[in-house]
Amino acid sequence: MLFTITALSGRLITHVACDESADVSLLKGMICKTVGGRPCLTKLLVNGTVLDDVVQLKDVPITSDTQVVMLRESAAHLSRMPDFCGVYRGEVSEHGGRYLTEMVIDSAEFVEVAVADSSDVDAHFEGKIHWRPLRHKEFSAIGARGVEYVKGTVICEDLIEFVGYRMEYVGRESRGINLVCSNFTLRLQPSGESFTCEFVGEECGQGDYVIDRLTELEAEEWRINLEIDAAKPRRKDTEAPSFVQGALGPIID
Repeated sequence: MLFTITALSGRLITHVACDESADVSLLKGMICKTVGGRPCLTKLLVNGTVLDDVVQLKDVPITSDTQVVMLRESAAHLSRMPDFCGVYRGEVSEHGGRYLTEMVIDSAEFVEVAVADSSDVDAHFEGKIHWRPLRHKEFSAIGARGVEYVKGTVICEDLIEFVGYRMEYVGRESRGINLVCSNFTLRLQPSGESFTCEFVGEECGQGDYVIDRLTELEAEEWRINLEIDAAKPRRKDTEAPSFVQGALGPIID
């Protein structure tokens, strides 16, 4: 079926052909590949109703004359930190520079959550941190990806505290790497162009690190590479990853 995609103003954006047996998330992905943008920041409306990602297109009241309206959300998801918007990248050095790890934070992957027994002024959230070794004693570890699931609190409009609670590989695994949960703070610089990152714990007591906001082109390139790596098959000969809870830092061996 051919879908007519328009802006809220009625301006034509594109036409996309998609099978009626597909779900809304697939249609969103096809639209974003055609015109750019990110599925997680895209909403589709039909007759004023937002379509849920899991709904199949055959169950949506669409005819050949129906317009599907595309809306794009802001990547700024934390209400108390509106300048936290975009993809931020930096490099974390450990053990005298023998280890160098890429750290990436995408504001679109952060969501505010309700926490029982918390103060009304507290702003709690959950999100992800992406890690990738750039320099490591194990050659096979270089380029492997891990994602750390974090939760924390917005202390004020420019300061947030994180605690990692779960980590997992993205795509292939690699021998010699332990994925270790972090405990750190991020201070957003004026205009939201960068963060200063300070880790908690003796293992990472080597000063602050700066992670800068990427340009839209750089961010899109990073997302494409992440998607490619995530699709790589896991090696059958790898050992199970070791998950360690604590405040020892990012990906170390």
